[in-house]
Amino acid sequence: MSDLVVGAKVPPLLEVPDYLLGDVKKDLNNQRADLEKRIASLRGWADRFNAKCGDRQLSEDDPLAKDCLAEKAKLNQAGQDYSRDALAFDDEVLKATAIGRVALARDAIIITPDGRTLSADDIGKTGVNLGSHILTGPNGRVQVLLNDETVFTLGPNSDMTLDEFVYDPKTSAGKVTANIAKGLFRFVTGKVARQTPDNLKVKVSVGTIGVRGTDFEVSAEPGGDGYVELFSGKLEVTETKSGDKLNLDGGQMVKFHADGTWEPITSLDAVKPSI
Repeated sequence: MSDLVVGAKVPPLLEVPDYLLGDVKKDLNNQRADLEKRIASLRGWADRFNAKCGDRQLSEDDPLAKDCLAEKAKLNQAGQDYSRDALAFDDEVLKATAIGRVALARDAIIITPDGRTLSADDIGKTGVNLGSHILTGPNGRVQVLLNDETVFTLGPNSDMTLDEFVYDPKTSAGKVTANIAKGLFRFVTGKVARQTPDNLKVKVSVGTIGVRGTDFEVSAEPGGDGYVELFSGKLEVTETKSGDKLNLDGGQMVKFHADGTWEPITSLDAVKPSI
């Protein structure tokens, strides 16, 4: 729709995943089809309006001004109504496809898969989804419980995206991948890591951390340096630059640098998380 007649931002409609079953999938598909028809109708209406009124100044001296202004108001209202219903539909899809929930949030935002930004007060409305982008501010803290009982906590000035999550509650099999851009993070692994340790991975700029049923912390500074501290369990770190692997046991840590190098593994001074 033309900006001239849009009274509200038109949100994209989320896809309904094939893995949803039964009436939930059927209802969401029907809602989406109805919304697609509405937006097509609104775009056609907007095109006709612009052809008739778009180039006019819509002043009181124009004999068509009154009709054009009245139609513009109706079209704007229809656009606002559609945007409201499209957002409500996206919320239903997010709830139906949530991979976890937020247990705690302050000074934080989540950018949802449909591009919206939710504040800490609103984060709990839709849960956490595949592709959710989580950011915290200077006083930020977010704790998320995934459906497989993996718990991760973000500290201040952190930036993380959930790239992959597949989980079968009947078998506890699945995959979890998180991508860390910067900040301080703690992970306490759940059923996926216990069932198939190779299938839980945490990515930093210079390596990938393979988890072996464990409790660990990662710090990634904006410049690219950072560290991994392991409190219990085992970790296997694969260096991106060299392909070499580092194996950590509980009570050990390793530092990494922006140039892709990793320092030798050392012992932790205190086996205690920072967050």
